[in-house]
Parts: sequence; structure tokens; C-alpha cells
Amino acid sequence: MGALRTRMIEKMKLKNFSPRTEQSYVSAMVGLVKYYRRSPDQLGFLVRKTQMLVSPFTVYRPFSHRCVG
Repeated sequence: MGALRTRMIEKMKLKNFSPRTEQSYVSAMVGLVKYYRRSPDQLGFLVRKTQMLVSPFTVYRPFSHRCVG
């Protein structure tokens, strides 16, 4: 994950992310790599596939049921 991590950090530095945000994002990426047991370049496909499987079951509340006050 060395080259991708370095590129990710460089892009975050160019966009002026705070050091804590950089650390959080890199930590999240490491967590995904450990969870899926795949290299980071293969994760994009797996994450999109998971989102497609989960999204039809996501329940959205209509605006009329939200509390106004």
C-alpha cells in the first residue's frame, strides 16, 4: 500500500486537509484493506459492489415525517 498511501497523502496535502483528517482517512483505508483482505487497487470494485447490494435496502424518510420545530 506504500505507493497508493503516499499518493493519497500528497493529494490531501494539496487540498489542505488537516493532519488529523489525513491520519483518519489513511486509518480508514488501512481498515478497509484489512477487512477485505485485498490490495487497495482492488478495493474500488469491491466497495462499489457492496454499495450496490446494500443501497436497495436503505430506507429514506420522506420530508413530511421529519420533526419541524
